[in-house]
Parts: sequence; C-alpha cells; structure tokens
Amino acid sequence: MENSWFFVEEENVYIKKLYKDENVEMILAKIPAKDEMKTHVHERPDNGTENYIFQNGGHFVLLPENKTYETEKAFELVFKSGEPHGIKNLSDKDLIFIAVYTPPFKEGESKIL
Repeated sequence: MENSWFFVEEENVYIKKLYKDENVEMILAKIPAKDEMKTHVHERPDNGTENYIFQNGGHFVLLPENKTYETEKAFELVFKSGEPHGIKNLSDKDLIFIAVYTPPFKEGESKIL
C-alpha cells in the first residue's frame, strides 16, 4: 500500500491507502486546517457503506446537513450508498480520519454535488 499522501482533486482531500482486499478497503484521509472536502455521493456496489472513524475527534461541519461536530473523543460516521456527504474542517489543525469502504472503492463511483 501507499506510504505517502496523495491529493484527490475531485473531492479535495488527501489520502493514504492502508489496506485492501476483495471485501474491504481502508484509507487514511486528511482535510487540511480550515479546508473542505467537497460534498459528494458514492453509488456503492451491493448497497455498500463508507465509514469514517475519527480516532481523535474533530471540529468540523458535516455537509450538506450543516451539522457541527466538536469533540475530543473518538466517534464514527456511516454513509450508505447514495447518501451525500462532505466535511468542512473548522479547526486550525488537519482533520485526519480512517475511511472504510465495504466493498472496496471503485473508480468512478464518486460524484461531486
């Protein structure tokens, strides 16, 4: 897997690949301070999900709902196939989280809204 960050321009987020097999893919995602991951939707195969795990909490707005999260505790967000989501980082620090795709992410399934 990748050992360095690379930028995904379509979603405006940095990622680092952690693990992938035929059932699951895990990446580390990073949204720089005061920056925003574009609101998008995944048409997941087999009604799959996308889970975001925030190990160290965070201070951000979940888009498009405009729901604010501010916590230092770990928590998880789950997005189903077709559910729009984006994140605006309100912090002065990078927002880093694990994204777990089940089944693995496929090129072309992400659509920017």
